[in-house]
Amino acid sequence: FQEYSPEGWVRNDSDGLTAQVKRCLDDIDSLINVRVYQTGKIEEQIKYRAFELLTKTFVTISNTFPLILFLDDLQWADPLSLEFLAYIVRNTENNRIFVLCTTRNQDLLDDARPIKGWLRRISRYNAYDQIKLGPLSEGEVRAFIDTAFGSIKITEGAIKRFYEVTQGNPFYLSEIIH
Repeated sequence: FQEYSPEGWVRNDSDGLTAQVKRCLDDIDSLINVRVYQTGKIEEQIKYRAFELLTKTFVTISNTFPLILFLDDLQWADPLSLEFLAYIVRNTENNRIFVLCTTRNQDLLDDARPIKGWLRRISRYNAYDQIKLGPLSEGEVRAFIDTAFGSIKITEGAIKRFYEVTQGNPFYLSEIIH
């Protein structure tokens, strides 16, 4: 995995990928900062030029390495970020780019969050798939705890209590037992 780390890119960068990415990011920075400073807002033309530059950078990287963009807690994303994500998904279907996002189900019910409408729109794309994960069952909580504690025996009462407190949420369960 060392050669795929940022340090590995720099050492093994025979194609000058690192310099290309840096130039692109510098171009986007100057494009946005100069215009926003002058006008106080991002104009549509500048926004889409920035989207295009970022997408081309991701495509360039994906030509050398398969690329995974992982975004956690997407429910907190602002409308501009969601618009860019839709743009990249639409424009990279034939590239080695995998966009993986997570969000909490309860936040998808909030009409005030832009994620709700965005998910409705993006669900029409061919490259979109949604996997809904449910909570762990009581048996799965038992297996999780058995794996975490190894040979230490945990009583059924304790397992039931872990299940009740965490409602089968694996993140909460791992936080509680650590």
